[in-house]
This record gives sequence, structure tokens and C-alpha cells, in this order.
Amino acid sequence: MALWLLAAFPGWKPHFSLLANAAANELMALRWLHFIFGIIWIGLLYFFNLVLTPSMKALEPGVRVKVYPVLMSRAMAWFRWSALVTVVVGMRYFFSLLVTDARNAGNPGLALRWFGWWVLVWTVAFEGIYFFQFPAKGIRDSVWVRTIGIGVVVIAASWMVMALNGGENVSNQHLAISVGGGLGFVMLLNTWVVVWRVQKRLIAWARGAHDALGISYREDVFVAFVSDAVFYGGEQPLSVFEYGGALGRQEKDLTQRTQRKDAEIAEKKKGGGPGLPASLGFPFPGKPASLTEGG
Repeated sequence: MALWLLAAFPGWKPHFSLLANAAANELMALRWLHFIFGIIWIGLLYFFNLVLTPSMKALEPGVRVKVYPVLMSRAMAWFRWSALVTVVVGMRYFFSLLVTDARNAGNPGLALRWFGWWVLVWTVAFEGIYFFQFPAKGIRDSVWVRTIGIGVVVIAASWMVMALNGGENVSNQHLAISVGGGLGFVMLLNTWVVVWRVQKRLIAWARGAHDALGISYREDVFVAFVSDAVFYGGEQPLSVFEYGGALGRQEKDLTQRTQRKDAEIAEKKKGGGPGLPASLGFPFPGKPASLTEGG
């Protein structure tokens, strides 16, 4: 009886109702989805930098190549798909603001024009950022040049999109999301085009290395080489652009490291030492032939 009275007490009943306007309900749902998946996306980014990398460096090399593909396969799935949902629902919310501003300006066609300029400006900005992310011969080999270059691209894109979409009938929300949402759009492209592309190769490589360890190769130096290559550049900055750049440096440095390791293995094979198992796949460019030959 007491439980029934407690459950029936009016104060326990939820005071919640949807709005009468369907468009307002849509905007409310879009906000919640944007917040929830944005937290997952950026939370995983901080997890990679603040938790995963230090933890992996503390593990034994053999454990690293076993844990890495299992952990990162699931983490990267949540990372890239939460990024996509965050940006897609954010773009829908942004477009609704553009429609409202276009109606206030007396020209509904402005919404599509504003949105088109926004996508074009930030897509071109991503191309510029992509150009500066990875180390290269010459002036781009300097991290300061790449950092300043990325900053200039972002500032130029922000100014351009506000110049193209600005006007007396444009709301502050419109202009704020033109810049902030544009950065999110660039981060989405970076997640799928840069981070996932490189991580996919590292996951496949670590998985192949782990399979190889239980077959014929018994030297700890090889395990250490695989593990160190996967987690090279571990002290990665918290910026998604620099995170992508760090992954690019991994890929570039792996080629150089494997060339040196190739020479060492060749010397061991001449002296009768163990070779590498044929099952070892090495998906990076510049694949040394000795890393796929049976011993």
C-alpha cells in the first residue's frame, strides 16, 4: 500500500511534453543528438591521446600487438561513426537556421547559396590543411611551418565564409556556426580521410604481426620493432590536425625503419638466423620483400 501511494504521488510523475510545433521538436532532437554523439567523438579523441597511448607504452611489446587491433577496431568504429552523426545532424540544424535567415531577408533561395558557399570554403580549407599536415622535404619539414600554415588556412576560411554569408539579415547563430561548424566539418573529413586510413593499416599490420609471433619467429627484437612502429610518435598533441599529422609521420617513419630493419634481417639470414614467417602482411607503401618471405 505504501509503495502504491509512493508511486502514485503526483510529484513523481514526469512533467514532460513535446512542443506543438514539429519543426521545434526536430531542432530539439537535433541538438540532443549533436551533443551526445559529439561527446562520444571528442571523448574518444582525448582517450586516444591521454589514456591509450601512455597505457600501451607501459605494456610488454607482445601484449601491445595483441591488444591494439582488438581495442582500436572497436574504438575507431565508434570514433568515425559518431563523428559522422555529429556533423550530419549539425548540418541539418545549421541549414534550418539558414532557411530562417533567408526568409527574413525576403529571398528563400539564399539558404542553398549560403550552404553551398559554406561547404565549398571548408572543403577547400581541408585540402589546404591536408597539404600542411604531413612532413615533406624542404620547408614543410618544419613543424612550425606546418602549424602556421594550418592556422593561416583556418583564419582565411573563417574570414571568407563570414564575408560570403554575412549581411544585415544574418543571425549571430548563422555566423557562429559558419565558423565552428566549418571546423567540425574539417575534423570529420580528417577523421575519415586521414586518421581512419592510417589506423586501418596499423590495425591490419598489428594483427598480422601478432599472428606471426605464434608461428616461427621467436626473437623479441621483432616484437619490439612492431610495437614501437605502431606506437611511434606516442606523445601526440591534442589537436585533431596534429593527431592526423602524427599518424602521417608514423607512416613515413615506418618505411625508413623497415628499410633499416630489412638490412639487419638480411644479415641475420646470411648468418643462418631465423627469417620472418610468410603469413606476416605489411600493408604500408615501400613494403620490404624480406618482411613477407618465409624463413
